[in-house]
Amino acid sequence: MVRVFKHTHRYEDAPQTALLAFYLRYPNPFAAHVLSCDVISREIDPSTGTISTQRLILKKGIVPRWARTWLENFGMMGGGGLEAWVLEESEVWVDPLTGELRLKSMTRNISHKKLMHVAEGTELESAGRGSGTYQYTTALISSNFGSDSRLSSFARGRIENWGAARFESNAERARQGMSLIMSKLRAYQPLPNTQEAEETDWSRQASQEQKDRRPHSFYAQRSFSRSRAAPASNRDDEWQEYRPAAERRRAGSQRDPEGDTSLAQ
Repeated sequence: MVRVFKHTHRYEDAPQTALLAFYLRYPNPFAAHVLSCDVISREIDPSTGTISTQRLILKKGIVPRWARTWLENFGMMGGGGLEAWVLEESEVWVDPLTGELRLKSMTRNISHKKLMHVAEGTELESAGRGSGTYQYTTALISSNFGSDSRLSSFARGRIENWGAARFESNAERARQGMSLIMSKLRAYQPLPNTQEAEETDWSRQASQEQKDRRPHSFYAQRSFSRSRAAPASNRDDEWQEYRPAAERRRAGSQRDPEGDTSLAQ
C-alpha cells in the first residue's frame, strides 16, 4: 500500500531567493545525511527560457534496528546506514500570468527501489507580490520487498510506515535548511531584480550623494563663517601660507620693517 505525504509551507523570502536556496541547500547542518550532490546536466530551452537541471545526490539513511539483520544479509548495509543514489529533476520558468519565477522538481531514489521507493514532488511559486513563496510538497512512499506471502506483506507495511514517518521529520529539517540558506543569502547581499536590491541600491546612491555634497558645503560654510567672524589682520595671517614668499616679504616690510627678521638674513 502506498503512503502519501502532503504539506504546504510559506517562506518569507521572494521566489528569486527561494529558488536560489533550493539549488544551494547542500551542504547545510540540517542535511548531514547528504554525502554528495552533483549536477549531471543543465539545459535551457531557447523558445521558452525554461531551465532544466538533473542532479545526482548520494544520501545515507538511518536503518531501524528491526531491519538491520536481514539488510546485512542482503549486503545493503554499510556502517549502520543505507546509502542510496537519488535523482533530482527540476525545471525553472517564468510564469506568464504573474511574471514570477516558478520551480517544479521530482526527486526519486534509483537504488534500493525494491526495498523502498520514495518519489517526492516539490513546487515553489510566488505567494503574491511581497508575500513570500509557497512550497508544495507531495511524496509517495512504497515498498516491493519480498513476495506475496503474509510475512512479506507485513514487512512491506512496516517499511512504508517507517519511511513515511522518517520523511515527515526529514521534510521539516529540509525546510529549516532552506530557511538557513536564505538567511545566509540575505546576510551576504540582496539578489538582483528584487525589491530588497532596489532599496539597497537607492540607499547606497543616497549615501554617496550625501558624501559628495558634504565636503563642498562643509568647507564653503567654514570659509564663509571665518571670513565674517575673523578680523582683517587675522585673515591676512591665515592666508600667509598661500602667498608667495616674495609677496610675504614685501608685505612684512610695509607693515613692520624693523621687526622683519627675514630681510636681515
